[in-house]
Parts: sequence; structure tokens; C-alpha cells
Amino acid sequence: MSSQGNSGFGAASRAEGLGATSPDNSFDSFAPGTTDMMLIDFGSASVILDKIGIGWTGGDSDMTVMRWTGSTAPTRVDGATSVGGKQNLTNNLYNSVTPGTAGWQLVGSYDDGLTGDNLTPFGGTAANTGATMASSWWLISTFNTTLNGGSTNCKNTAAGAVSCDVSDDSFKLNCIATKPAGVGPSGSVPEPTSLAFAFVALAGVFGMRRRGSKKA
Repeated sequence: MSSQGNSGFGAASRAEGLGATSPDNSFDSFAPGTTDMMLIDFGSASVILDKIGIGWTGGDSDMTVMRWTGSTAPTRVDGATSVGGKQNLTNNLYNSVTPGTAGWQLVGSYDDGLTGDNLTPFGGTAANTGATMASSWWLISTFNTTLNGGSTNCKNTAAGAVSCDVSDDSFKLNCIATKPAGVGPSGSVPEPTSLAFAFVALAGVFGMRRRGSKKA
């Protein structure tokens, strides 16, 4: 993961290498069969990921947002080819039908829903995610059909139903805004708290194998 100035934060997968240049130094899906994503750990805090802002987009900036539903942290498996552990997302997708299941739950996928804002370091054009449930672990990914229930169904900024493309997404993350779960002691809901990435505990950036074929 690397800072790209006012354009935001980018990422390079193992396939792209640490010296990746534009556009591979963004969160992207250009490398065949891969998706760049970021896992965010809020520690003991359980928060709602309310807004996301980006500073740069390569034109197509579809993304997917997930939250962890387990009572304990998601298990990361160390391996010889893993840096800091790896997460098997495919085997840990949340099952909303079976009570008591825990895993990664889809919050939403967004079709170019975020407007680039490289003149405002902390994302003055941050867009709402529509999230209503909290978690200590959140995942932001370039659009991925496997995480999106096998479909290309997405939302736009007006919460309308649209279709996402399955490849060639690229963006750099500028900021996130969270709000605490629940209601404060006074009965009022606290205001959202904006967090620059420098103050967020980042668990890492992972690449995963994309499933599904590109649709026109």
C-alpha cells in the first residue's frame, strides 16, 4: 500500500510488484484474475462504515464493501507465500439463511458511485455506503462478482439499481467516515467521525482470484 499524495492511497499486488506505476499502483483489477482490496481493523471499536471518498479514478471505479459478522476477528492463515497472513474469503462468505453463521457479509457494490476529488486531501465528495450494521472489520475491494453474490447488480449514488462491469476498475482511496454503533447516553446519535487513513489500523491489502466472466 502506498500514499499517492492528494490522489489518495493505492495498492500493489504481488503480481504488480512493489514498484508498480500508474495505473497498477491504484486499487485495481487490471492484473488477470486478481482484485485489489483492503482489510481495515478498528480493534475493539464496532463502527458503521458510513462514507468512502476517493481522490483518483481511472474512469471505471466500481467497488464492493463487506463487513465481518463474527464475534471474534476473522482467521488469517499464515503460509510460505503469504505476507502477514491471508484470508479465504470464498469459504467465509456470510450465510443469511442459516442462523448463527458468521463470515463476510455484503454491504453493497457501487457503480462508479464515488467521484474523484484530488484537490481535497480527505475526500470532500465522499459518498454514502448505505451501511446500517456495525463491525470491527471492514473490507473495501474493487468490484468482485464472487463477493457480490455472483451477480453484477450494483447501486449508484442515488441508490438506484445498475450493473457493474467485471474488470478494468481503478481508484485510489482518500478517506473514510465512520459512525459508532448504537445510540449515545443522551439519546442522540453521535456525529460521523472522519478518519484519515494515517490513523486507521490497516490489516493489509490482499489479492484474490476473481470469479465470473466479463459482461458487456
